[in-house]
Amino acid sequence: LCGNHDAIFIAQASQFRGDLADRYCYELFEYNGGFFKEAKFVSENEEMFTWMQKRPLIFKFEENLFQHADSCVFYNSMGNTIDEINEKGFELMLSGAGAFDIFYRMTDCRYWDAVSEQLKTYRIDEYMEKHNVKRIFHGHTRFIGDEPQIYYDGKIINVDGSLSNGYRKTHNRGFVVEVHNAFTS
Repeated sequence: LCGNHDAIFIAQASQFRGDLADRYCYELFEYNGGFFKEAKFVSENEEMFTWMQKRPLIFKFEENLFQHADSCVFYNSMGNTIDEINEKGFELMLSGAGAFDIFYRMTDCRYWDAVSEQLKTYRIDEYMEKHNVKRIFHGHTRFIGDEPQIYYDGKIINVDGSLSNGYRKTHNRGFVVEVHNAFTS
């Protein structure tokens, strides 16, 4: 899946190709842990660059929805269906400015865009119904722990591995999530 850090990576790689993403891209790429040597390498590798541009924003498997950010608002702003959301993402990722736009808009999406618990509950329920899913897996919002964070009556699973140095307890952090049929009931 494409997340905000993937998007800024493509924005920076685009800048190495002469496609200006944003005047702050260089600084934000570095601030967010980007390595210029890697972005330069990808900018020169057409196959890898194109592969990264074509990562979907959202993916449905059976009754499970996988997405990077814990947000309804961002994904709803991209389209009404999974196909529309991904098509808009693919379209934006074709330019440095579009990739930077995904980075910028997705970065501040957290906690299901909660203004109030009532609105958050309404948005999540409506969003899950719209996409006909019983469970949502996301990353993006870090937490400290050794297992995925399961909340919202078991309907939402945060699999953010908290891989940044400031949040991980060991250097062997990360999660592998295996979804079994028994888990979808």
